[in-house]
Amino acid sequence: MAKAYRKLEKRYSTNPLFHIDFSYIDMRQLRSLPPHLKHYETKENGITICGRDLLHLVPDITLKNLDFKDLNEILIWRLWAMLLYLPNEFVQYGSANGEEESMYKYVLYRNLLDLTTWILPLKGVLLPSFRERHAYLESDFSELQDNQVIDKRFLNLMNECMTGKFELKFSRSLVDLYAIAIEYFVRAKQHLLDMNHIVDYGNVGSSSTIEKNSGKFFHDYHYRRKGYETLFFLNNFRDMGIKRGIRWVLTGKYGLMLEFLCNIHLALASNLAGDKEQGSRYLNGACSILQKLSVRSTFKVETKEFSELWLALRRGFAHFLTDYFRSLQVKNDYIDSTIS
Repeated sequence: MAKAYRKLEKRYSTNPLFHIDFSYIDMRQLRSLPPHLKHYETKENGITICGRDLLHLVPDITLKNLDFKDLNEILIWRLWAMLLYLPNEFVQYGSANGEEESMYKYVLYRNLLDLTTWILPLKGVLLPSFRERHAYLESDFSELQDNQVIDKRFLNLMNECMTGKFELKFSRSLVDLYAIAIEYFVRAKQHLLDMNHIVDYGNVGSSSTIEKNSGKFFHDYHYRRKGYETLFFLNNFRDMGIKRGIRWVLTGKYGLMLEFLCNIHLALASNLAGDKEQGSRYLNGACSILQKLSVRSTFKVETKEFSELWLALRRGFAHFLTDYFRSLQVKNDYIDSTIS
């Protein structure tokens, strides 16, 4: 089944404007699904195409039982989607051809909209669709405004994103849209730190703060996760070695993933804005973080060329994801074909 799904995804999901995730679950597990946002959205928005309607078996999920550590992963996976679909030409030349530019603008708009998916539950509002979240943001903006993530520009940006996603109308240059997208995701990361009363004293490219506190934001230190990581280390003992392997198991991966993604995106945004020195610092930071994450032999790239190093780091991070997450291993072909 996994092989069949891999073929289906590669065949029918070549365009990020219309991506299909193929997966399956034993129906006996439906009643015990954890209170994750995706399961809430499935129950509220799900459609039975054929067979029996089983949505009533999915547990009810409310703000009282919603898993907020799982919710925080939205920041990681949206930044990853923005990294995965970014055209190579945009890294190399600061532009892309017409079709790829329009496609990537859509990707940015669609992923920016998920900032409302993340921020609204933190403000006590749980809604299952972009349209409902956007309508609530517009009607209750004065109460939601925090001047960190939700400011006046944010409301205007979300209006623009709704038009971009649902009407495919794009009003900004790709460079400007990318810059503001990264700005707001970095703001969201900072908001995450502030909500947990964590002060980040790190320098540009530093990962120490979020690495040490990863367990406060994500399910990094759940016994099942650490058990899986220990088994993974034992199976990859030759590549990792004892000292590095033990350090890897003890490290909070999700915090590092978020910091890597912020650094690699900030590197490109800074470089496109003409601040090559700052871009290099962020890129070096991303490189050092990937060395901590990678389960293969120590990650090295023999180049000083910005675009080559940036693209190599993206490939290295993609390899980490497909090595580390079993759910992504079946998507390895699709990911490779997307970033090549």
